[in-house]
Amino acid sequence: DRNAPTSAVLEFSIPVDDPDFPFDLESLHLHVELPSGYPQVGRPEISVIDEKVPANVRQRIQNRMKDAIEQM
Repeated sequence: DRNAPTSAVLEFSIPVDDPDFPFDLESLHLHVELPSGYPQVGRPEISVIDEKVPANVRQRIQNRMKDAIEQM
């Protein structure tokens, strides 16, 4: 449907510069989906797509990013 709302999808990497980060990574790979109408409508969905990071740690990172966005 041409009238259906669409979203923008971004995939990018951010450098890991925290010396206490427990995984040997140069960067963290992210998938971000911005809903149509953002920022007036909806919130971004953020996923860590780096398989080198365990699922429970990816979930914690995603939750912290979500919390930070909600505080904006």
